[in-house]
Amino acid sequence: MLKLGVLLCAYDCEDLLAKCLSPWINYNDNQNKIIISAVSTQFEDFEFANNLKTLEILDKYKSENKIDSIFISNIPLKEHAARNLSLNRLLKLKCDVVLIWDSDEIISKEDIGNLFNFLENDKNSANIWYRINYKNLTFDNNHYTLGFDPARLFWTNKDNYELQYLFYDNDCLFYYLGDIISYLNLPFKHVPNCMPVHHSWNNLERSKKKIDYQIKHFGHGNSNYCSFKFNQEKNCIEFNDEYFLLTGENKPDIFEF
Repeated sequence: MLKLGVLLCAYDCEDLLAKCLSPWINYNDNQNKIIISAVSTQFEDFEFANNLKTLEILDKYKSENKIDSIFISNIPLKEHAARNLSLNRLLKLKCDVVLIWDSDEIISKEDIGNLFNFLENDKNSANIWYRINYKNLTFDNNHYTLGFDPARLFWTNKDNYELQYLFYDNDCLFYYLGDIISYLNLPFKHVPNCMPVHHSWNNLERSKKKIDYQIKHFGHGNSNYCSFKFNQEKNCIEFNDEYFLLTGENKPDIFEF
């Protein structure tokens, strides 16, 4: 049996929250355990929003014992500082693995089962963490791009590597025999047969907020540090050609469901 801790970030997301949480809450294989700890607070550099409805939904889930905990802050926090609130809770509950999850990410029951099967089969390997490939919804709900594969899944205590805390966004540090080591220096693998859907660039208002955030957070005001831009004349988002010139990356192919 594995105890999986889901570290959920949820802010101003009442339109997606139930869809995001439902697969995790309803999953039951009579073997593994899922514990959900949510953090619901404004990130620094992210536009302020009315978060009351999101908190009401989370409070209802907690009152029904469907999620374990909710952490909030009265002031904006850096991404890693916000996530560490829930990470500390999941480590205290001695979860075997911690999964970083956002409210705009939707997983299927089948993918959760594949995830548990993979972890069970890989638990004796040298891998300490894992990347997950997403289908990034792009421009609408019928099209997606590939290539988004962030670090998402971390063993909390394996082969003397002990997960400590996040130090930047989703980046974490491990304690190992007296040393502090970045996860980037440790063995990892991509999770196979698991490809959640990311509601990232398919909603105009949400996408505009995300573009603004990435410009502030990664570009420090330089709009060419986001691969998307808002076309005011057409009232739509589109690929940012200047980003791809700056980075040398190719524009991603767009696939249809």
